[in-house]
Amino acid sequence: MNRDYVSVLQLITASLSTMTGQQQKAAYCILKHPQDVGLKLMRAIAAEAQVKPATLSRLCRTLRFENYEGFKAPFN
Repeated sequence: MNRDYVSVLQLITASLSTMTGQQQKAAYCILKHPQDVGLKLMRAIAAEAQVKPATLSRLCRTLRFENYEGFKAPFN
């Protein structure tokens, strides 16, 4: 993970109150296991969070990322 991932985690934390319940489930999973974002596929992250992959896609757009790959980049 590079240093930019910290700002993404801060953005997630700051945005929690604007997220749907399912997006919050995904966000909490990411906050708990940020190292997984750079290593695992979106489907695996979604399965761990017990949400659909589309929820992760919507979460990324809520956070102003174009797609999951853009969201994932700082974690690599």
